[in-house]
Amino acid sequence: MSAKLPRSPLAPKKFPDMPPVAGVRLAVAASGMRYQGRDDLLLMAFDKGTSVAGMFTTSKAPSAPVDWCRKQLKQGWGAARALLVNAGFLYKTVYGDLIPRAHASLIELDSKKYSRDYGLSLRGQRPIYKSKIKAFAQITTGWRKFNNSRNLPFSSEQDGNYQRVEIGGDHQFDATTGMRLSAAFNSVDADQPYEGYDGYEVTASLTKVLPRGTFVLGSVTFEQQFYDGNDPFISARTRQDRDWEFDVTYGVPVGTVVGVFSTNPAGPAMLRPIVLNLTFGYESSHSNIPNYQYDNTRGQFMFNRSWDF
Repeated sequence: MSAKLPRSPLAPKKFPDMPPVAGVRLAVAASGMRYQGRDDLLLMAFDKGTSVAGMFTTSKAPSAPVDWCRKQLKQGWGAARALLVNAGFLYKTVYGDLIPRAHASLIELDSKKYSRDYGLSLRGQRPIYKSKIKAFAQITTGWRKFNNSRNLPFSSEQDGNYQRVEIGGDHQFDATTGMRLSAAFNSVDADQPYEGYDGYEVTASLTKVLPRGTFVLGSVTFEQQFYDGNDPFISARTRQDRDWEFDVTYGVPVGTVVGVFSTNPAGPAMLRPIVLNLTFGYESSHSNIPNYQYDNTRGQFMFNRSWDF
């Protein structure tokens, strides 16, 4: 049996009590998924009208939960009634790391519950022998329930389950440059055949960290979708889509921007953790049904602020 390690001199003697936050209710539980006899699950319940925002990694090779959270925020227009967070779990084996995950979301639109999403995933990852590439494979399955709203009166046609299988690899060229290549198969079963589909996607992304805390992120994705049936109100043909998406993001700390006009290049300390993201994106969708063909160019900016605890 190993000896008990001494207490770190940097460990706090006690943790301060968190004051109540108006409109937010918190609860924790010991589920046993990560620790035994310790809290590892957090539930946050929000009052009606609560607006939410996300703070995500700046990497263009994010994990599946990051991709999922970004998608939920986009679909929910910044509204949510609950947030469920688990401490995570990683199981090391002789074949690599296994990481099971669970997620749940509730999105509200028009003062009504718009969608619920529950899912489970299992990710395996390990370095490829004698290389700098970390290979991964992930299986995700889940269930979605939609309620019709004033702006989206036919949303319930999308009710059903979904599955995703993704494989790929991450390669870190050096301390500032990383790349990810991945391929995924998606299967969506919906109440109406014209809302369900099988398809695949291929993604390549590159991350480059630049001087003074700036960075550039680039990605390209190709996706093919084969729908299960035709929409009789649109066409007698069954829909097939081919989509291309290109994104380039430049990030710069706000402190660095202000520092250009001051004697301190890093800028004020209070502005250094705030990052300005400037994104340019282009999406082109090609379909065998003209109603679903489009080209879309977008530009957006976003401020990010992170806290360490």
